[in-house]
Amino acid sequence: METTESTTSNDLLSAEEWQGLYQRAVGWQSNLAFHKDELRFFKDIIDKYFILLISDAKLDEMRKMTVETTEKEKEVQKLTAACNTLFHDIGDFIDLKADHNEEALLEEFNAVDKECKDFENSFKNLKTWVFTITEHMMETEKLKHLLNA
Repeated sequence: METTESTTSNDLLSAEEWQGLYQRAVGWQSNLAFHKDELRFFKDIIDKYFILLISDAKLDEMRKMTVETTEKEKEVQKLTAACNTLFHDIGDFIDLKADHNEEALLEEFNAVDKECKDFENSFKNLKTWVFTITEHMMETEKLKHLLNA
């Protein structure tokens, strides 16, 4: 690891590296806020569109999708809180306002990083599922409309 003049031999990361971690935490907050809005949109689609058009055969799948969406909303809230805490802790550490254990702070960062990556992967799966069902529903409705015309 390359060190700068501002680091001592005891520092795990340079000031620039901590600044980079801080910026990544800012990015996580932005992504999570966007995902929160997407989840609200998914719930609206499910509640207002799918429920009206869904056949009894697909009702269980819609229930599962609703449960999954609700679980993702809870995950977003939990991750947002963790990111906010980490964001402030890193900021305080950089500004030397707080005496944080650098190693513990880095471990906390890595744990939140892993949780955010895991969330992103599972969220992509949910998003694909919602859009696949949406596409199928639209095709079904278009076919019904054409047959009734």
